[in-house]
Amino acid sequence: MIKLTIQFLLIFLLTNCSINSKSKFWKESERKKIETSSEIELFKEKKSFSEEYNTNIKISLNNNYQLNSFVNNNKNNIKILNYDGKLNLEETFKFKKIDNFNLFQPDIHITKYSNLIIFDGRGSIIKLDENLKLIWKKNIYKKKEIKNNLLLNFSSSNNSLIVTDNISNIFSIDLKTGNLNWKKNSKSSFNSDIKIKKDRIYVVDYDNILHCLSIKNGNIIWKYISDNTLIKSTKKVSLILDDKKVVFINSLGDVNALDLINGNLIWQTPTQKSSVVEDSFSIKYSKIVLDNKSIFFSNNKNQFFSLNSKNGTLNWIKNINSVITPIILDKIIFTISIDGYLIVLDSTKGEIIRSTKIDSKINLKKNLFFNGFIVAKNKIYISLSDGKILVIEILNGKPIITKKLKRSNISKPIVLNKYMFILSKNSIRKYN
Repeated sequence: MIKLTIQFLLIFLLTNCSINSKSKFWKESERKKIETSSEIELFKEKKSFSEEYNTNIKISLNNNYQLNSFVNNNKNNIKILNYDGKLNLEETFKFKKIDNFNLFQPDIHITKYSNLIIFDGRGSIIKLDENLKLIWKKNIYKKKEIKNNLLLNFSSSNNSLIVTDNISNIFSIDLKTGNLNWKKNSKSSFNSDIKIKKDRIYVVDYDNILHCLSIKNGNIIWKYISDNTLIKSTKKVSLILDDKKVVFINSLGDVNALDLINGNLIWQTPTQKSSVVEDSFSIKYSKIVLDNKSIFFSNNKNQFFSLNSKNGTLNWIKNINSVITPIILDKIIFTISIDGYLIVLDSTKGEIIRSTKIDSKINLKKNLFFNGFIVAKNKIYISLSDGKILVIEILNGKPIITKKLKRSNISKPIVLNKYMFILSKNSIRKYN
């Protein structure tokens, strides 16, 4: 009898798109209401672009460098960084190993005052200076909470460090001392970047609910409940802020734009049309990036989007398979496909300018993937999950250095004051 019940439930979930309004499953007819004729084009299956193209084209960038990869950039748009080192190890800070490192892919947070914030496998929050000297180390968790393989996200504003975790907590810590300012508990764990604007915090939980909270005390100002499924995505949700709205992609691929002040929906653009269960389980997105008046992002279903940030309409779409955060410089986009091509696009029209195989020696097996990359002067620095750093010449897209950092499971690189920092599951390392 139990077996028959389970079979019936599975058939129901796979063949029906709605139970009721509280179930968070939507009817197919309901989703079609918000599709436009231009959006329908998004759902056509196309062959992936994976070939070398215009390899003879030379690309050079201007000399407008910035010193820091400020990870709390509300637009997620990192420009050209002032780094041209030789990747020689200078300093190492070791800590207790972080479990599920590859699944979560922790980031290094850079504060306004050029300090580095990380966490360890016991949930301790660690503040370091740029020489990797310990300033303070704090842990607010109880012993029973530490056993939950704690995973933390950070953002900071002035003298407050905002922290969310995977056991439904959000709290504020004094950046100078590490002491707790306030702590709140949510019904669901948090699963997104954290953005701060003036006196408000914006963050998304595993139920696809966007929370707007007061930075002073953590009290709820408003919530926006987007569509949800029973299957939870393991991919961190991305969001951006501009002067008037917050934009995020939920785990179903719906791009939602909301008024910063009152949380009213300004526009919504769906990017997927297939089964709720299928999409939420399999689809992964890059971070969304805002540049001028356009939003850019891509996914592992061979779709690279450019949307109008004002109304959510489609500017263009290209069949590029990528889950890595793109970098937009002037009118040029850099991205890296899952199958190992460095692709350069025109941001206005979406036309591919050049596609270059990064390194034919790299065998991208299912357990090996690109973590992230930065553009620094006229080079691209790419981190791989097996502990390699690739240095690519922008001029021709060819690799010039492949360096093994003696650590597997590494983060994307960040730059602070002409130095590069790499996070691994049990250390942070500084390179000149």
